[in-house]
Amino acid sequence: MTESLGHASSTSGDFYVDSSANRLPRIKRQKIIARRPSELRSQEYGWTLNWAPPTNQDAVSSHFADFEYESMHNAFLTLCVNCTPVVTPFMSAQFPPLEAFDHLIHLFFKHIHQSLPFVHRPTFNPDHEGRWILLLSMASISAWFLEDEWANGFAESLLEFLRRVTLYFDSSNGWQQSFTNCRHAQIRLLLLLSASASQHESVKMWSDRCVSELCYLVTSSICRSYPKGQYERSGMPPSAEWINWSEDEQTRRTALLVWQAGFLRYAQTADGRPPVTLDSIAQIRLPCTDAMFEADNAETWQALEAKSSKASYIEALQHLYIDKALLPELGDFSHTLLIYGVIQRTREMQDHVQHPLSRFEPIAEKRQSCEVNMQPVWAPGVPLYTKWRNSACDCIDILHWQANAAIGMAAGIEPPKVLHLHFSRILMLVPLDQLLGLARMINIPYASSADTGKCTPEENEMKRAIGRWALSDQYKARLAAIHAGCIFWHIRRYSTNAYYEPFAVLAATLTLWALGTFTPRLNAINQSPQMGESAITEQRSDVRDIILIDRPTDDELVQQFVRQGQQMRVHMTGVDDLWAPSAPYKVLREGRNLLATLGAWAGETERAISLIEGLVMTRLRES
Repeated sequence: MTESLGHASSTSGDFYVDSSANRLPRIKRQKIIARRPSELRSQEYGWTLNWAPPTNQDAVSSHFADFEYESMHNAFLTLCVNCTPVVTPFMSAQFPPLEAFDHLIHLFFKHIHQSLPFVHRPTFNPDHEGRWILLLSMASISAWFLEDEWANGFAESLLEFLRRVTLYFDSSNGWQQSFTNCRHAQIRLLLLLSASASQHESVKMWSDRCVSELCYLVTSSICRSYPKGQYERSGMPPSAEWINWSEDEQTRRTALLVWQAGFLRYAQTADGRPPVTLDSIAQIRLPCTDAMFEADNAETWQALEAKSSKASYIEALQHLYIDKALLPELGDFSHTLLIYGVIQRTREMQDHVQHPLSRFEPIAEKRQSCEVNMQPVWAPGVPLYTKWRNSACDCIDILHWQANAAIGMAAGIEPPKVLHLHFSRILMLVPLDQLLGLARMINIPYASSADTGKCTPEENEMKRAIGRWALSDQYKARLAAIHAGCIFWHIRRYSTNAYYEPFAVLAATLTLWALGTFTPRLNAINQSPQMGESAITEQRSDVRDIILIDRPTDDELVQQFVRQGQQMRVHMTGVDDLWAPSAPYKVLREGRNLLATLGAWAGETERAISLIEGLVMTRLRES
């Protein structure tokens, strides 16, 4: 009997019936080879597209018409081989075969489509000559997911080819002649995100300048033309109605994805204001469910369309804030967009209360400017902002409860929107602008305090702001830390290698580092003189003394940590106790290691690791 039990427990399967001891954990992570960020920088060797897919690859369906592949090849010869003397030619005139591009489009739908669902696959057919540029942009962003050693060099070269194509159309005013605004915006969005993966700073800087052009295209044309997507349907057969609907749905999705990507770029750079406002997208109808978008024929689509939600973005957002509930028949994509609407509304309120004139109450009498207090305001200290931020947390909780139900239905596997839910708490509750600014300032060669031994006034101001957050806003700081730890959990197990994941890991790492660095140790906290020893004992009698911060936990323990987290041991994989003196350094090390597994977005990952390593080196110099 003992031997049979020992034999049964030696292996594990997906279910307990496979093994008497345990089953395998529920993990669903995209398999991506973690390439070193420094591998194969293309400009060290010159650009080349000399590549053919391995012969052992699974067969994939072709997405190209013959004339589309020929148009792409001719553009390559014109812009990259037989180009003008002022443009550097590619090293080789060899061009990837059609099978190579089909494989890249296959990778797009496998890796990219989930985070950028704007292509309607059932009707994605050759329609006019301009579609080849969209296919090229899809291939360009997918090239970062190739798992060969030389993949980065090929991806950089394909990105350069796409960049030259877009510059040619810019100079010849070819966009208006051959493309709809939707198609143009899709190409620009994929180009922007592909460029963000580049390891060449010049390409990254060029892409930053393109953000405003893309957002202007969306706000000036798409948002005004497709308020609620009332497509033409009278007297049409279902197949034609389906095609008309798919074009409108793709246009709405493209506009909303540009808004989301623009907001994340703004949050990451802390530069100015979000390039697309909430007002611009307010009247756009929310996207349909995934099942309806992926319906492969008109009849299936028609049955789902009859009961689909017709709500606009602002209607769903108002219902979430005021009715404290989600509208029915909304899919995960709509939920994700609502998350970022709550974040942006909270940041708008923060900007409002911090504006100097927000404290001025207009009166009839003439006054002197010096009589009005125009000093900077700390937003969490303003009651109006506090109410809006608390209401935003309630909205995100409502979305999170719905996601928890979906996790249960999926046998414990977390969908991608769970990462957005955790990330939202950081974007709303953490002084991320100051954290990123401090990390960048420390990385300035020969100018940071780590090199000069002196803190600049700007560096001191950022440290004061972070320290005030960790102490005076400690409850929201600890709530953010809970979700920062859950980002580590999610990325380790359920990463899809989406374009926003490196930024999410960086923000989570900086949040936990800041909380461990700037939170006073418990023995240094002054107890109130009115609080006797018995009161302290009574206060701590119900406290569970440990929390695993990088694992999902029950709501009761979360709220206890928010209230009394400094009295608990805060454990994290590879860190041990977050309140230990060495914990901030270990958090940085864990964040760097996790970023190194996100090999698809080499440029974003490399820049995030560089910021973290700057903080690590500062700590080593100070120790």
